[in-house]
Amino acid sequence: MSSQHMTPSQEKPWMQFFSEEAQQAELPEESIYQHMTGINRDHRDDIAIRYFKNTITYGKLLDDIDQAAAAFQSLGVKKGDIVTFCTVTIPEFVVALYALNKLGAAPLVLDPRDSCIHIQEFMKSATPRKETDEPLILSGLYHNKTTGSPVTAIFKNSDTHSSDYHPEVLRPSHADYTAAVKFHGNMDLRGSGPFSGRLTACMVFAGALCRQILERRGVTIAADAVQVGKAKGNTLTFEMKREILEARAAGDSVGSVVECRVQGVPAGVGGLLYGGMESRIASALYAIPA
Repeated sequence: MSSQHMTPSQEKPWMQFFSEEAQQAELPEESIYQHMTGINRDHRDDIAIRYFKNTITYGKLLDDIDQAAAAFQSLGVKKGDIVTFCTVTIPEFVVALYALNKLGAAPLVLDPRDSCIHIQEFMKSATPRKETDEPLILSGLYHNKTTGSPVTAIFKNSDTHSSDYHPEVLRPSHADYTAAVKFHGNMDLRGSGPFSGRLTACMVFAGALCRQILERRGVTIAADAVQVGKAKGNTLTFEMKREILEARAAGDSVGSVVECRVQGVPAGVGGLLYGGMESRIASALYAIPA
């Protein structure tokens, strides 16, 4: 960060509502989290927030901010990320704002009192970083119809961080150690290579084509999450999502049950033993790298 004093930009349209003195005011060369904690660390018993009949001290506020920052970090929030909130200005949002600032992230706030049209327009104007998973089809498809030749498609990774991978630190629950032993240390850990969960996108692409072929032959496929942790239902419910978020916030994971249904399969399909439908489906499911 530059050692020169910073002043608010004169090009921002909202600056017209500030006095000349406020526009030229020197800003602290630190984040709002650093500034707030720095000047209030020795005033933990003083009141920081008055909300209706409730009060929150600086001590409670600072502790809540640190706890929220740790929770955001366990969810994967990092410097440069944008986190969307749909909320009014309540104490919990103040805590989240400072927690994100501590991590170097920023909030994108939607007011739930706004109309659906206004919220949609606001979301269109925001462009947070995102991986689209859109296939680039190279062959086998012309005018939205297969040509009979092999269908070839690639998925380009637009959000890569190769520097995040360190071969000297083998990640638990990943294939790093297995790859190191199998390839005698000559593996490429950037993105996990052939063990990457991103390969699932290729399977989804192939499955989408096969699903359309099967549907033309009267075979339909559907799948739903019926249990996540202790939460059960016929589809993904709010309680199931909460199980996932709470586990992530605690730095843990949670098991789930997905029910897949196939209807319209003609009798007699499949071979014997290893060639049976159950055997081949099991082999395909266990091959999913995620």
